Amino acid sequence: ADFKVAALMFQQAGDTIDYTRMLLLKGNIMTIRDDAGAAMTNYMEAIELAEKFHYYKILSHLYNNMGEIYQQSEDRKKAMEFFTKALALFTRNGDSANIGLVLNNIGIIYYYLGNDEMASNYVNRSLKVIAYRKDNFNVASSLMTLGMIESDQGNYQKAMELFNEGNKLANTDNQLYLGPMDVIRSELLIRLGINFMKMGNYKDALNHLTEGYKLARAMKLPRMVILTTENLSKTYEKLNNDKEALYYYKVFRRESDSLSKALTIRAVELTEIRQQYLKKQKENDLRMQYERSGKKRMLIIYIICGAILVAIIVILFLLLKLEKNRKKKADIERKAMDEKLEFQNREMTTNVMYINKMNEQVVQIAEKLKNLSIDEGSDNAQIIRSVIRELAQGSQSDAWKEFEIRFQNV
Repeated sequence: ADFKVAALMFQQAGDTIDYTRMLLLKGNIMTIRDDAGAAMTNYMEAIELAEKFHYYKILSHLYNNMGEIYQQSEDRKKAMEFFTKALALFTRNGDSANIGLVLNNIGIIYYYLGNDEMASNYVNRSLKVIAYRKDNFNVASSLMTLGMIESDQGNYQKAMELFNEGNKLANTDNQLYLGPMDVIRSELLIRLGINFMKMGNYKDALNHLTEGYKLARAMKLPRMVILTTENLSKTYEKLNNDKEALYYYKVFRRESDSLSKALTIRAVELTEIRQQYLKKQKENDLRMQYERSGKKRMLIIYIICGAILVAIIVILFLLLKLEKNRKKKADIERKAMDEKLEFQNREMTTNVMYINKMNEQVVQIAEKLKNLSIDEGSDNAQIIRSVIRELAQGSQSDAWKEFEIRFQNV
């Protein structure tokens, strides 16, 4: 209920980073309660937000925790995928403590995959990073992994030294690890017991395996219980104690079947959760894509409408400019025509006045010729009369023809 209230408050406030941290914390609590499905649901939602908003410090822990869920479910391929992502981010953030932790986790995966060389490489890198921090839990865990590799390769004495060194660190109080140290102590005792059994020291093997078995039972560590009972059965068989060998073999089979069923159920559950989440994520992506597509269409429509509006404005501007130019041109032409008309008027008036003047002179000349005393008998009398007639007729017709031409032009 508290988480729901907090989630609602963070969402209403738009506080995505604290909401993401809350999901991480909630997932961690579900992991401690061994509710891998609920833990994964919270982690995946947190991963989506952390990836979207680039919360790299939170994201590195989310990747690591997802890797641990898959490691517990024995899905080592997925575990390696998330641990590798976590290592890249822890390195980017300069988080040396968690770099060492993830290196050790990757080394353990390589160990179970049968690649001792890669396992040893990663675990030794882990030791270099975490040893100086006096992080006894993780140093002990790394030493134990190296001991397991040496034991598998037949280097029992070297393995013994590594297990004992790890056991010594696990029993000191100056560690940074705040969780139950009995987790690492139980496995170290069991690994020591197995190593003693391989060496043929069945007495020490029984002592360490029995003590490790008690701690594993108390801590509810099914894998360690299975590993211990299997090797207790083998040890008692070597000691010809068939009763105890059969008892621990039955416990081994019962616990193995129970864990196998639990792992199968968990694998199915995690797969379903992941598929549902991916389906939901895909639906959200499709919805967002549709919304983006709708917004894109609206944007295109707005752009087209804007372009049309701009085009209309440009066309109107051009038409107005053309009309203005046309009026300006018409004004210029009209002004030119007015000037031409005025010029022709002046020219016509001047010409008419000039013609009238000339006509008056012609008429005066004709009158003077008429007033001359002409001798009828002379040879020029006929010619003078003819000139007088032509002057009178020409002065009238030419003047009116000229006036008519000028008037029509105007």
